[in-house]
Amino acid sequence: MKPEMENRKRKVLACFYNRAAILISTALFFSSIVFAQEGSFTATVDKRKIPLGNVVQMTFTLTNLDGNNFRPPAFNNFSVLSGPQQFSGKQNINGVVSRTVSFTYVLKPNKEGTLTIDPATIVVNGKTVSSNSLTIEVVKGDAQNQSGKQEQGQDVYAQISDNVFVKLTVNKKEVYQGEQVIATYKFYYRMTITNTSISKAPTYTGFWSQDLEVPENIQFTPEVYNGVQYNAAVIKKDALFPQRPGELEIDAMELQTNVRIKVRGQSNPFFDDFFGSYQDYPYKFASNSIKIKAKPLPTAGTPVSFSGATGDYNMDVTLDKTQTKPDEPVALTINISGTGNIKMLDVPKISLPSDLEVYDPKTSEKISKKGDIISGSKSSEYLIIPRRAGQFKIPPIEFSYFDLSKQQYVVQQSPEYVISVEGEAATSSTPSVTGITKEEVELLGEDIRHIRTGGTLKKQNDFLFSSWQFAGMYAAPFLIFSLLFAYKRREEKLSGNVALLKNRMANKEAAMRLKKARKYLSEQNRKAFFNEISRAIWGYLGDKLNIDQASLSREQIQKTLTEKNIPQEIIQRVFKTLDDAEMALFAPSSDGEMKKAYSDATEVISKLDSEL
Repeated sequence: MKPEMENRKRKVLACFYNRAAILISTALFFSSIVFAQEGSFTATVDKRKIPLGNVVQMTFTLTNLDGNNFRPPAFNNFSVLSGPQQFSGKQNINGVVSRTVSFTYVLKPNKEGTLTIDPATIVVNGKTVSSNSLTIEVVKGDAQNQSGKQEQGQDVYAQISDNVFVKLTVNKKEVYQGEQVIATYKFYYRMTITNTSISKAPTYTGFWSQDLEVPENIQFTPEVYNGVQYNAAVIKKDALFPQRPGELEIDAMELQTNVRIKVRGQSNPFFDDFFGSYQDYPYKFASNSIKIKAKPLPTAGTPVSFSGATGDYNMDVTLDKTQTKPDEPVALTINISGTGNIKMLDVPKISLPSDLEVYDPKTSEKISKKGDIISGSKSSEYLIIPRRAGQFKIPPIEFSYFDLSKQQYVVQQSPEYVISVEGEAATSSTPSVTGITKEEVELLGEDIRHIRTGGTLKKQNDFLFSSWQFAGMYAAPFLIFSLLFAYKRREEKLSGNVALLKNRMANKEAAMRLKKARKYLSEQNRKAFFNEISRAIWGYLGDKLNIDQASLSREQIQKTLTEKNIPQEIIQRVFKTLDDAEMALFAPSSDGEMKKAYSDATEVISKLDSEL
């Protein structure tokens, strides 16, 4: 009996130890998972020391956390050659699984020394989390070693940056306020590129801009730049007019492309030249920016009539007649023509005697581009009506501008005009019918009838003031006034809410641009067609999402549409349609491609509208 009790006791203890071991192992396992699930946001680089001219790959990694609104640092003293490339996935290290999201950039240092990269930020559970900062040591590069980068497979992006770029140039860097500056963006490349598009057009803060003509079919021609031959072409040219004095900056243009580079294998280089494979490298790049010094116009000797016109102008004032009768109109036209910012030109106002009634002018303008110079004319036509006979003087009309060639103000003045009005003013009176016979009255038909004799008279049953017709006539003015007042209040509220107004006008503006695009499609005007397609989509997105033009970019649109829970396939379709339209500016397209672009733009705007 006793041995049996001992065996049972040993079995109970063994079972207890086994369960305790299982519990401890489980606790250790879950504690390791909890430890592994601890989140982080870190910054890393593939190299801490590089020669000037090489590139460094930098990655910001979010581990085991859900974040949004990622913001990279400014990357001072670095050029961003590519990025951000976003990747997400899972890692399994010794049985420990972790979730990661990474943002990768390829950076090229702009100078030697110890350069610091500031932290990036991301929002996690409503709180902003920062990564660590890093320092990169940039030393003097080896020119001989730099020349063989492709063959050695080192620093591909550094080589790309020397062979694919956009250069911004201006015809002058110091001008007067209102003086024209020509900004030219020229694209250079000497490698195989595909799928090139403009990712962000320049914004001209402080300037009024007018686009200048660029050939419809952009032709790249050989050009030597800094002793090296490239394929080059002007892709954008604008006339800019500074609207205020001071230092103004012409922004960079951002582009993206794929650069195709031959990848060498480990076999005989002789066969690689014939059978080597190729790899496409995504490359995002930007032009340089340029600062312009806008000098204020002289204050000494400024004419009273000066309203800001700068350039070279001529004023012409005409009167269609100097003799007329009361209540007969006379047309006075003021025309300003010349070179300068015609769009912002103010035509002089006129001052007339009280006996001459004048209507608001009809204004028209014509803009022409002779070479790279903006010129044209702007005119105002006034309708003047004299109400009585007499001699009426129109005082001289004065126009002044700052002449850039003479560096001084110029005042032009029209002669004094005299309008001679003769005759009596027409007055309304009731015609007399005395002496008209019965037969003459019958000739007037339905207007006047002779008195019919005979018959009987009937008494009206209802008195006018007690009739429903009178009540309706009495209430109508109040009803109409109430409706007009409500409509006016609604329009004032709508005009005060700019965002709401732009949102409601988004469809109408897009429809108008698509209608223009269809017209250009029928005319086979390829450049104008794709411009309108691009403007229709950009304009719709800006108005519908309430994003001003200065902040309108692909990144902002992606962020806003994502926040509004728009499906990713629709967002990708939007950018695909924009890319196709912008790519068409670099390469010819067929009639079928133009029709497809029109259909795609119409469809994508329709889908966006149904989602928003």
